[in-house]
Amino acid sequence: MYPAPTEVKAEAKAEVKVEAKAGRPANAEDDSVEEHAHGHGNAGPRLGLLTKEVVASIADADHNVMIAFSNYLFKDLALNLYLGAEEAGISNILVCAFDDKLEEYLVGMGVPVALLDAEVVFADSDHLRSATFKQLNRLKYAVITEIVSWGYSVLATDVDAVVMRNPFPWLKLYGQHTDMMLSTDRIHAPDISDGPDNEKQNYLHYYCIGIMYIRPTPASNAFLSAWVDAMHADLDILDQAALMQLMNEGFERTDRLSRVSLVWNKRLRTADLPTLLFCNGHVFYTQRLPQRLGFFPFMAHSTFQFGRMDGKIMAMRQHQLFHDPPEYYRGKFLAFDLNIPSDMLEPEFVPSKAVPTKHIALGKLQVAQVMQAFALARAMGRILILPRVQCLCDTYWWFLGDGCMLSGTKDMGFPTACPLDHILNPYHLRVDSGLDFRESSFLENPKVPASLLRSRVTVTFCADCEADAAHAADDLDADADSHFSLDPSGQVVAHDNDVLHFHAPTSDAGWAKRLADYDDVAVIHFSSVDKALTGLVKSGDVDYFNRAYFKSAAAWCCAEDIGAIKLVYDNDLFSLAP
Repeated sequence: MYPAPTEVKAEAKAEVKVEAKAGRPANAEDDSVEEHAHGHGNAGPRLGLLTKEVVASIADADHNVMIAFSNYLFKDLALNLYLGAEEAGISNILVCAFDDKLEEYLVGMGVPVALLDAEVVFADSDHLRSATFKQLNRLKYAVITEIVSWGYSVLATDVDAVVMRNPFPWLKLYGQHTDMMLSTDRIHAPDISDGPDNEKQNYLHYYCIGIMYIRPTPASNAFLSAWVDAMHADLDILDQAALMQLMNEGFERTDRLSRVSLVWNKRLRTADLPTLLFCNGHVFYTQRLPQRLGFFPFMAHSTFQFGRMDGKIMAMRQHQLFHDPPEYYRGKFLAFDLNIPSDMLEPEFVPSKAVPTKHIALGKLQVAQVMQAFALARAMGRILILPRVQCLCDTYWWFLGDGCMLSGTKDMGFPTACPLDHILNPYHLRVDSGLDFRESSFLENPKVPASLLRSRVTVTFCADCEADAAHAADDLDADADSHFSLDPSGQVVAHDNDVLHFHAPTSDAGWAKRLADYDDVAVIHFSSVDKALTGLVKSGDVDYFNRAYFKSAAAWCCAEDIGAIKLVYDNDLFSLAP
């Protein structure tokens, strides 16, 4: 049963209860649950409290079950994990809710969810090192221990993972000679193989417990119990650190062909889940290593992302792995192309610990253009579609290795398109500044209506062009040329794509006036916004966007321990229009 230490008040009940909470019968209908478009649209059955019977109703014929844990704070990630698993043909998935509010939400989405019988204070529970987060994790692994003891193989995953393929057939084949298989934080692929990774290691610090496959063996049951006991003995220790301490006791790598390690004084057989098939965020989102090598992963754990949950969701959206509701794909949008001088994209070798001045300059230029585009979008009442940003370095460059890459990373071929959070912080943009935006791959998503793709205007702007090269004068008469393009499904779409040519900048309000006749068009696409603005007409907007500008940059801009550069931004970007 779950252990209930006296050090933490009501951390977990002393036994697993079969009955549901009073007044909340299992499988009861709840007419108060709102229908949500991005779920099933129909309320699912109430499973009540987690019991052996509930797990039996979810598990497959081989007694496998995929388990994820969440509270309401991470409801969007929990729902996305389930929907991805469902699309991959996985029906044996169960979400365990730490609170009634998440249970209510997921039931409304048609998601199988079991409520944990726990009384936990949820303040600051989103922070990895918070007392509450550690408390929830102790309960989480106590529950996993209980389920494994019931005779089930558990694929335990964090809710910030995405599912692309059903991993259970692979796990059945390769997991049969192990007690546990774990994902890793390794940022390179040690072996091009369909089996478990086989790199020779003399330590296990690279294990990550974001994705674990645990078979119900005597060794795994004993180890899980010891792991939970270790976390209760030291309330400050992180779950992964406690696991590493135990596994490193008597660690021994067996022969290379077996790919199995003996850990915990040779009592437990473990193997690595292969990096190319169970990816961490750096391998999948930053390096795009499986894509480059022709591998189709089963899952990706959204680690190495920045900007809190917003950074994770942005990375998923960029790869079309986040399940947004239909209304996300509706509205009026503004898109633009970055204007980057070619000499700024020339690769440069950056020695370890050196300040990558070209990368910083490139980042600053892109941030400035993005913020100007935000100002234009707001003036026109549109949502900004962000461009693909370019990088000459991996993020957190102040401790990177030679070449401005994390040590061990496969050559990324800088300059390269990089995740948004390498240049801009999605959390600061959305939460701190209240800006609405879409990912750079938005218009490539099959969920975007074809009618939106057909409704667009292209605005060419060239501030440095001669007047005769820009159609002699700024013109509001469109070139009504018939065009054909491919929609995301590959079908030919005919549309009238008006092209407007401008060479003189104006204010935000001036641009809104110039394009007022195209207010009903779904997408206005600027060839460039560089030098397009003379200023903003409202002083409140000047203050607002300057604050957003200073908050927007990702962590690479502001390393305080680098003497050469303290802050990238030293001047306001916006001013009042003359």
